[in-house]
Amino acid sequence: NWYLGILRRLDINSNPLSDYVVEQGASSNWAYRKWDSGLCEMWGWCKPTYQAAHYMSSYQAFPVTLTSWVSAIGTLNSFTGNLSTYLTTNVKVECMNYGCNVWVQNSNNSFESGGTCDVSLHIVGKWK
Repeated sequence: NWYLGILRRLDINSNPLSDYVVEQGASSNWAYRKWDSGLCEMWGWCKPTYQAAHYMSSYQAFPVTLTSWVSAIGTLNSFTGNLSTYLTTNVKVECMNYGCNVWVQNSNNSFESGGTCDVSLHIVGKWK
């Protein structure tokens, strides 16, 4: 990608591209793409730990520092526990410029000590 720095415009069949990836990579449990427009997409995962009967939590540092964030989505992928606990569980992602807190909350206060879950994360923000 060394040549991208000297190009003024990228074309495909004489049609200019409005945006393109300037950097992509992986860091610990994250994969990311930085776009020329300033957009940054990050995909990651975490294993929140038991804190109390009503929540599990995890802090995840980003591989790219954001100037602002646009969207943060957490999806519960796997869970150990009973089905009624799973059905009353939601994921909340709280972002900062350098990382996010992931909260897995249960309204029935029925998480068990030692219980585990996996959460997939999709973060969209601006890097410049």
